[in-house]
Amino acid sequence: MEYISGLQNLQKCLDCEQYILLFFTAKWCGPCKRIYPQLEDLYKKLNKDLIKIYKLDVDDENNSDICKIFKIESMPSFCLMKDNQCINTLKGADINGIKKMLNIKD
Repeated sequence: MEYISGLQNLQKCLDCEQYILLFFTAKWCGPCKRIYPQLEDLYKKLNKDLIKIYKLDVDDENNSDICKIFKIESMPSFCLMKDNQCINTLKGADINGIKKMLNIKD
C-alpha cells in the first residue's frame, strides 16, 4: 500500500487500468489505526493487476484539495475508483464493508 501526497501524484495513480481504493486516514485517528493492519492483510491477498490501494493523510497540506474534491468529512473514508470515476464509497473502519465493496467473498 503506497502513500499519496498531492493531486498530481493522485492523478498519476488514477491513470491506470486497475481499480483503485483510496484510503483517507489521519495519524491521530483511532479507527484508522485499527483498520490499517486488516487492510494491509487484505491487500496482500489481492491481485495487484486488478486493484491497488493508496493511503492519503487528510492532514497533509498537499492533500487538502483532494479531500475537498472527494468531500472527505470523516475518517477513515474509502473511495473505490475506476476509469477516473468514484464508483463506491464507504465511511468508517468496516473491513467487511470494504470486502463487500471489492466483491471479496470469505
